[in-house]
Amino acid sequence: MRGTPRTVPDVPRSLASVYEPEPATEPTGSTAATSAAATATLSIPDEMKKSSIVYLEKKLNVWTVADANRELGDSISYRETGAPVPSDIYAYSDPTKMLRQFELSFAKESKRLVGVYAYPWSLNWEQCKKLWGENAKKVRNPDGTRFYMYRDRRMNVYANNHGDVISLGLY
Repeated sequence: MRGTPRTVPDVPRSLASVYEPEPATEPTGSTAATSAAATATLSIPDEMKKSSIVYLEKKLNVWTVADANRELGDSISYRETGAPVPSDIYAYSDPTKMLRQFELSFAKESKRLVGVYAYPWSLNWEQCKKLWGENAKKVRNPDGTRFYMYRDRRMNVYANNHGDVISLGLY
């Protein structure tokens, strides 16, 4: 079991208060292990220690890649997207270990952070509903996955056919 679920009350709480991930382990000498070692020397802001996803959400339309690298260390991978918003997407290990990793999407034109994709260790749709409510449009994909688009917040949840969250998207 990757993470140990905690009891979740009926009031919204931070993602960090919902589950407690097990520490990540990487093979010695791997790029991810090297990056993790570099990240360990970073000073993690107290606000990020409470909830990395909430912290990153506050950086939307503020941060540049340089800001992210200064606080998070070097990215562990890169990809780019085209339409609707051409972006450069950089992946980072979560220095708090609350999330497996996250990707930060920077618009090519403005160079600002326009999206955060978070990959949790262990989270399910039922826990999401307790945290953020059910005011979401659900799309069932042919492969059984589900995409929940919140109507009252700038957030999407992508879950597998068992309801386990694959990723959270903030924009």
